[in-house]
Amino acid sequence: MLKFFGDGGAFDINRGSTSAFYIVDKTLILIDTGYGVYEKILNLHLLDKVEKVEILITHTHGDHISSLASICDYLKFYNIMVRRVDYKIYYENSENLIKLLKLMLIDWADKIVFKPSQCKYVLQCLPQEHFENAYGYILNIAGKTIFYSGDAKHINETALSLLKQKKIDYFYQEVTLIENVQHTNIKELIDNIPSDLRSEVYCMHLNDKTASEVVKFGFNLVDIAF
Repeated sequence: MLKFFGDGGAFDINRGSTSAFYIVDKTLILIDTGYGVYEKILNLHLLDKVEKVEILITHTHGDHISSLASICDYLKFYNIMVRRVDYKIYYENSENLIKLLKLMLIDWADKIVFKPSQCKYVLQCLPQEHFENAYGYILNIAGKTIFYSGDAKHINETALSLLKQKKIDYFYQEVTLIENVQHTNIKELIDNIPSDLRSEVYCMHLNDKTASEVVKFGFNLVDIAF
């Protein structure tokens, strides 16, 4: 379903930052905009195919938003020099994101940043235990129900319940082999997700060793587009 610019953790430069996208209704949906995402959007010519860009942010760690200001700057230029592409950013703590973008000289940030409840693709914005102001999303895109965890210390209980009720088509979950950090340990996935549901679970925010373990236990890797 979703395609990814990368599926790596914060410090894994080879796998690329975990950030996803999908094109539907002439709209480019971006979920997080980590390191290198700006360049990849241009290299894949994604703007050529759309009239709108909708950006969902899970939290403000650098590996999730480091391309955001560059994308905003470029879209402003694109609208003047090429053609009109409307764009909006969604984040629950919108006030903080506006302040952050204005510090990066995106002085029109208050006109483009909104709450996730204002995005037609968002069914629920779910607080996640990670650091402050981290969120996951339950989305409806192209008729499919998607859970996207963002970074989270544990599997979200609301999303897990929906998965077990077979109400989630694609379950995107971050995972690590390391214990006692602000990320979901693979043992938690193994213990809580039955084998018959693992085909719907796609793991992200990985390193190479974690990726091998994910596959061994019947979970999926995400679809990398670049």
